[in-house]
Amino acid sequence: MMRRLLRFANGKKQIVEEPLHCTPAQIRLALHRAGRLAEVQAIAEADAEASIVWEYAITIERESPFIEALKVGAFTDAEIDAIFLAASEIVL
Repeated sequence: MMRRLLRFANGKKQIVEEPLHCTPAQIRLALHRAGRLAEVQAIAEADAEASIVWEYAITIERESPFIEALKVGAFTDAEIDAIFLAASEIVL
């Protein structure tokens, strides 16, 4: 599922579609390709609940507390959006 956002860039309106979720395999592959998989695994392993989500979730939700926690010193919103977009394009 995608969400549509209206953004302004260089004085122009743009409608941008962003994925709301992806599979664990897709997100792991996207992170691996971006060279950031080990970083996210370390963040997940540092917190018991995050570790459970990372290990057992059926889908990874863009707005989940786990993904929001990645913003604390590790990822920007734009980086997370880019990872989710890349992940949504991976065909398993």
